[in-house]
Amino acid sequence: MSRSIRITQNADGTFGLKMENGKFVWAEDGTQAAQHATTRLNIFYGENELNPELGTKWYQIIFQTNKSRAEKEFEIKRIILGTPGIAQIRKFNWTQSGHTLYIDSIVDTDWGEIDISQEITPL
Repeated sequence: MSRSIRITQNADGTFGLKMENGKFVWAEDGTQAAQHATTRLNIFYGENELNPELGTKWYQIIFQTNKSRAEKEFEIKRIILGTPGIAQIRKFNWTQSGHTLYIDSIVDTDWGEIDISQEITPL
């Protein structure tokens, strides 16, 4: 079983730990894998000192206007499919407006199908 504290996106768009009645809410199995993918998408390439290859290449690819849509899509999918517990992408659509990325996606995890649709503004 895979388990971690649940992360949720607040009304202002920032991510934080989810609490109910003064206690942390736990994410398990497929939900935890989907949450891990979101966390990986929000880490900038080179930001993690222990594993600088871990992050998303926001400045190197996603924010670059000279990069093709295919290159950007490959980078997003690389992060999602590189997440432990995610087996395959079942549905995937994305758009970008400035520094905001909109992902509409469903993935198969080791525990079943999970919707990982989200809006990400890393700046």
